[in-house]
Amino acid sequence: MIFSSVLICDGCRNIVDTKGMRALLVAGNIMDPDAGWMEYNHSWVVVETAPRQWVALETTGGFLVYKNNNPITIAASSLRHPKT
Repeated sequence: MIFSSVLICDGCRNIVDTKGMRALLVAGNIMDPDAGWMEYNHSWVVVETAPRQWVALETTGGFLVYKNNNPITIAASSLRHPKT
């Protein structure tokens, strides 16, 4: 269920944000980059590690995903935080 995934990832995004790093909560379909939002099946956090360089934090599995390993994880839809 994507809702529970979003809640877990938002907590992780908050932790990264408090450390002074730019982090975004994103959602998408990890198997289909062209999927519409109704077909999204996962959410994760992306962190800017250098200007215009992003890495995905896979909170479900507890590992990093780099763009060259799976470009879908970096090119997903950003979810706006309700407080921003």
